[in-house]
Parts: sequence; C-alpha cells; structure tokens
Amino acid sequence: MPRVTAASYEQTVNQNVQAARAAHQQAGHTVNQAETELATHKQNQQHWQTETGRRYSNLEKALSELNQSLEKQAIDLEQLSRLLEKDQHWLAAQKSQMAALERTLQESTP
Repeated sequence: MPRVTAASYEQTVNQNVQAARAAHQQAGHTVNQAETELATHKQNQQHWQTETGRRYSNLEKALSELNQSLEKQAIDLEQLSRLLEKDQHWLAAQKSQMAALERTLQESTP
C-alpha cells in the first residue's frame, strides 16, 4: 500500500476543496439563472392572466352589444347566421329587387 505523506494528503484535500468550491459556485450560478427564469415566467404568467381577463371582458362587452343590436333589429342569432351565409350574388339580386320596387312605388305615386 502506498504511503501517503502529509503534503500529498494536504494537496488532495486542497484539490477536493477547490473542486467543491467550483461546484458550489456553479450550483449558485445555476440557481441564480433558475431564479431569473422563474421571475420572468411569473411576469409572463401575470401578463397573460391580465391580458386574458381584458380580452374576456372585451368579448363579453362585444357579445352584449351584439345581442342588443340583434334585439333592436328583431333578429336572432339563427337568422343572423343564415343572412351571413348569403353571398354577393344574393345581395346584388336583393338590391336590384329593392330598386325595382322603389321605381314602381315612385311611378305609382301621383
């Protein structure tokens, strides 16, 4: 068995202490990075929670306004959906019919 001298033992201990300090420093650095990332993620989470709340509030307001408008026009969502399915040709035909009716009305009025 090789003989360990006090000097070689001290050198080994010092190397181990230096390695432990380097590992501790690296671990501290890693912890700092993780804490920074966590803080960033918390800020992002707070931002998106606020943004989601704002968007939800805007959506509720828009839906309320839509429902009020539909009530004023005496139309329900099903009727609106059917109207929105109509294309440009249908709209042009409706305009043409209205124009013809208006001309007929004007011609028949003394």
